[in-house]
Amino acid sequence: DTGGQPSFQNVLPLLLDFPCNFLHVFKASERLTDPYINAYCKDGVTEVESANSRSTWELMKESITAAYTMSMKSKCQLEAFNVVTEPQLHIFLVGTHLSLLPEDPEAKRALLDHNETVLEEM
Repeated sequence: DTGGQPSFQNVLPLLLDFPCNFLHVFKASERLTDPYINAYCKDGVTEVESANSRSTWELMKESITAAYTMSMKSKCQLEAFNVVTEPQLHIFLVGTHLSLLPEDPEAKRALLDHNETVLEEM
C-alpha cells in the first residue's frame, strides 16, 4: 500500500511476493489523463503537491509495468527449476469516489467514457 504517494510506487514491485494480486485504486471521478495531484495530511493539515505534472494514468502504467516485469522474472526463475506456474500476477483496477462524479448525466457519461477509453489502451 503506497497510499497514493508517487515516490513509493516505483519501489513497491520490489517488495511484492509472487504469486500475488495487485490492486490499483484510482479516483474514477477524475480524468486519468489530468495531472496527478498528491494530497496528504501532515500534522493535521492537508498539503498538496503535484507529481511533476504527470498524469494519473502515467503513474499507474509505470507502477503496473514494474509489477508485471517483476512477476515475469519470478515466473522465469520458477520455470528454470521445471516448476509449472500459474499466472504470477493478477491486476485489478478499482475506481473509487463515484459519489463525486458530475451530477449532469452527459458530463458523467463523458468522464466515464474517457477513463474507459484510457484504460482500454493497456
